[in-house]
Amino acid sequence: ARMGARLGMKLVLADIQADALEAARAEFAAAGVEVLAQVVDVSDGDQIQALADATMERFGAPHLLFNNAGVGASGLIWESSIADWNWNLGVNLWGVIHGVRLFTPLMLAAAGGRTWEDRIERTLPAWKGAFSLVVLVGDRVIAVRDPWGFRPMSVGRLPTGGYAVASETCALTTIGCVDIDEVKPGEIVTLQGAELSRRQALTPASTEARCTFEFVYFSRPDSVWAGRNVHHVRQRLGEELAAESGVEADVVIPVPDSSIPAAIGYSRASGIPHNDGLIKNRYIGRTFIEPTQDLRERGVALKFNALAENLAGKRVVMIDDSMVRGTTAGPLVKLIRDAGATEVHLRITCPPITHACHFGVDMGHDGDLMASRLSVDEMREHIGADSLAFLSLEGMMRAIRHDGSGASAGYCNACFTGDYVMPVHEAPPKLSFEGALA
Repeated sequence: ARMGARLGMKLVLADIQADALEAARAEFAAAGVEVLAQVVDVSDGDQIQALADATMERFGAPHLLFNNAGVGASGLIWESSIADWNWNLGVNLWGVIHGVRLFTPLMLAAAGGRTWEDRIERTLPAWKGAFSLVVLVGDRVIAVRDPWGFRPMSVGRLPTGGYAVASETCALTTIGCVDIDEVKPGEIVTLQGAELSRRQALTPASTEARCTFEFVYFSRPDSVWAGRNVHHVRQRLGEELAAESGVEADVVIPVPDSSIPAAIGYSRASGIPHNDGLIKNRYIGRTFIEPTQDLRERGVALKFNALAENLAGKRVVMIDDSMVRGTTAGPLVKLIRDAGATEVHLRITCPPITHACHFGVDMGHDGDLMASRLSVDEMREHIGADSLAFLSLEGMMRAIRHDGSGASAGYCNACFTGDYVMPVHEAPPKLSFEGALA
C-alpha cells in the first residue's frame, strides 16, 4: 500500500461488476491508489490495446485490472499473461483475477525483497488456486507455477543458446528447444541470457492436482505432460471406451480434431473400421466457451460438414472428447442422420462433467452443465442418439497414468466428481460480467 501511495499509482478497472466498483474505489483509495472506471470489451484485443494507449497518454501509464468472467472462487488468483505496456513498478504483468482484493503488482511491490524473485517467493503463499506466471522484468524472464501443478508449464534450452518457457512442450519443440523439463509445482525459474536458475519457492502440495481435462481436450496432441504423450493418452482413452461400451457398428468417426486419436484407439480395440465422417471448418473456434447459447449454436452450424459418402446406410459410432453443455452433440447427431446414417451411437472419452471448474476452465455454472441436470438416458434422448456412453473415471485414469491404475491421486477430477482440492465458492454464472459499468 505504501508503494502505491508513493508512486501515485492509478488503476483502470475493466469489466468489473457495477456493485463492486465503489467498493473497489474505496479499498484502493485507502492504499493511496486512484481507481479510474472504464468500459471495455475484454474479449477484443484491439479494444484492450486502445484502452491501454488512451489511458497511458492521459494518466501516465496507469495499471489495468479486469475481472475474468470464467474464473472461479472469490479471492483466488487464477491466470496471468504478458501485456504490451509498461508498469510504473518496472514489471510487465497483467493480472487476470477474480474480484479486486488481490492485485498482483501491488502485492509484489508490498512484499519487499532484494530481487523480484524474492518478492514473488514472499507473495506465493498468499495465492491459492491455479496459476502459471511469466514475468518480464528488466533483463530476465521469471516463470512461476502454482504448488498444485494444475496446468502444464515447461522450459527448454534453445539450440542457439538461452532458454524459452511455454505452457506446452509442442511450442518449445517447434522452435528447436532441447533438454525440455517441467517447471515444478511451486518453483520459480529465471531465464537470463544463457543462464537458467531455479529455486523451489514453495513445497509442492502434498497431493498434486494435474488437470485431467488437459489430456482429454485442451493440450495439443504433440505435447508431453507428466511424461505422457497426449496423443498416446487419447488413443488409450478410445481403447478403454471400446472395452467399456462397445456396440455393433459399421464405422467409427471422430469429432475433429481432439477426438481423432481416441477414434483411432476405439477402432483398433473394437475392430470397427475408422474413417472421417465430419470435416471441420478451421476458422470457427471453441463453441462451448462462447458467451451465449445463441452464439454457441450458430458456431456449431458453421463448424462442421458431413461426408455423406462415408456415412450413408451405416451404423456410426461417433467419438467425442467431452460433453459440456450439449450444444454440439445434438446438431452433430442430426447432421450425421441427415447424411444417411441408419444409427448414431455417441461415445465420450471422459466421465460426465457435473461440476464447474474453479481452476481456469471457462465451463460456466454447475446449472449450465447438461450432466448436472439430466441422467445419461435423458441426455441421449435430448441429443437424439441411439445410444450414449461416457468413459468411467477409472477407465480415464487407466489411460492417463503411467502405471495403468485407475487411481485419481495426483490429478484434479473435480469437474467430474465435485471433489475440489481446496475450498471453493460457487462459480458465477457465465454472463455475470457481461454488462457495462455504471
